[in-house]
Amino acid sequence: MTPRGYRRPDRRTGQVLVVMLLLILVAAAALLVGARSGAPPRAERDRNTAAALARAKEALLGYAVAYYSSHPGEFAFLPCPDVNGSGITQEGESHGSCGAKDANTIGRLPWKTLGLPPLRDSSGECLWYALSGPYKHVNAATKSDLLNEDSDGRFEILAADGVQKLAGATPGSRAVAVLFAPEAVLPSQARTRLPSTVDICGGNYTPANYLDQAGDLDNGSVSSQTDKVDRFGAGPKSDRFNDRLIFITRDELFRAVRKGNDLERKMGILTAAVARCIARYGLANPGPGAGRLPWPAPVALADYRRDSAYDDHGAADPALSARVPDIVLDSSAATGSPVGSALSACTLAAWTPEVAKLWRNWKDHLFYAVARAYAPAPAAPEACAADNCLKVNGAGPYAALVIYSGSPLAGQTRSAPPLDPDAKADIRNYLEGRNAANHPDAAGNGDYQSGPATPAFNDILYCIDPALNVAPCP
Repeated sequence: MTPRGYRRPDRRTGQVLVVMLLLILVAAAALLVGARSGAPPRAERDRNTAAALARAKEALLGYAVAYYSSHPGEFAFLPCPDVNGSGITQEGESHGSCGAKDANTIGRLPWKTLGLPPLRDSSGECLWYALSGPYKHVNAATKSDLLNEDSDGRFEILAADGVQKLAGATPGSRAVAVLFAPEAVLPSQARTRLPSTVDICGGNYTPANYLDQAGDLDNGSVSSQTDKVDRFGAGPKSDRFNDRLIFITRDELFRAVRKGNDLERKMGILTAAVARCIARYGLANPGPGAGRLPWPAPVALADYRRDSAYDDHGAADPALSARVPDIVLDSSAATGSPVGSALSACTLAAWTPEVAKLWRNWKDHLFYAVARAYAPAPAAPEACAADNCLKVNGAGPYAALVIYSGSPLAGQTRSAPPLDPDAKADIRNYLEGRNAANHPDAAGNGDYQSGPATPAFNDILYCIDPALNVAPCP
């Protein structure tokens, strides 16, 4: 007899309880296995890799910011990778020479040079690093002849579809440097340790044993040729590809450099020194054209990096406003002066080693206008009048002007050489307002423009008066 109030157990309820118990046991077993193996969950491993990459990127930006203090006159150079860990350098140190001038390079992250521990990804592998040729900190013989905020990176980064560009849709948006987390070894890779060379990170220095290939994208290879653009892939993980990467663009790098250095003040010092050396040319000229100043160099050049490319254009070109010249042989021949160079041989106290390096790297940002009364001729300068001398904001007269073009403003494009040469040949991509509109100023009597920086104007002007004194333009 069944007691009153008693209910027979529901068989389905019992089955549910059994399933729940099994699930609890499986979960507990998984936690126990995870605890024993020490393997963190996938999300945590991904976070560890991302944190290592981010820390390396921060260190590279810090290196670029601090570079000027140890190398006055030079901004934003980055260390070469660690490419062999023996001989000249030890493991974790930047190699002193990494390929031809302006050629890209790839190797292990130089963590010791950056003041870092050997950063590792979730698989325990140390990070790798690719660097654009113009940005390499190397010896003087293989260092780029020009590095500034217009110097493009040399890396395009493609998304998983192999088409979308995460970096490099335009020349100015290409990556300057790329950091790689190689992750776990793939079947095609051999990470056998090299004795006495990779004692800390382990493995070897062959990029293909760490960085992967997807289609025609090869993360483990860069061109050894000058000025080549290499492409890397940021594809999804698979059994053939598991690299993780982050990158630094030109704009990111120079935002940090500007924030950490008084760049505009240094550019003002450079502009003043260039103006004084040009004035010195006239003052030192012992020929029949004593006091005359040199012709400009053309705006469009075949190579914007070499100092010798900034060669005065001579009498055949009527332009009296263009780039600052370095070689002034044509001007000297016209005035009877034995002086051969306006800048590289400048002996003024203002032309310090620091300024000489600023000139080397920022010369493409400097422009120059000379009054017709002071243009090269075998006679002393003419007396200034309204039709033969320069003005600034209606004031004057002036014998010449030197203009520094600041950072590109809205609508201005000027990628560094040798790529996108048409942009660099257009003075409107450098100067604003009347400073651009006056070009080529064949009459040599233009009214130029100076003033505080605004979103539409950031030129810096120094004026040379008829007595060849130099001062900031009013």
